[in-house]
Amino acid sequence: MDTYQVPEGYRLVRIGVRGRRPTLHTVPLDKMTPQQRKDFKYRQKTVEKRLAYQREYYRRKKAQRKT
Repeated sequence: MDTYQVPEGYRLVRIGVRGRRPTLHTVPLDKMTPQQRKDFKYRQKTVEKRLAYQREYYRRKKAQRKT
């Protein structure tokens, strides 16, 4: 994920989406709790697999709508 330059006096916040966990890309690993570290590493490791699943899922849904 890209890092953004924020002007001094402002802070960058992510607008939440229901059901989506916030990313921890700016927090160093040693500052995370063990569970956060585990979840973060798992998400990094499986990002391609999850994206492939999402692509296939929406292809199937699109095909169902056309029929």
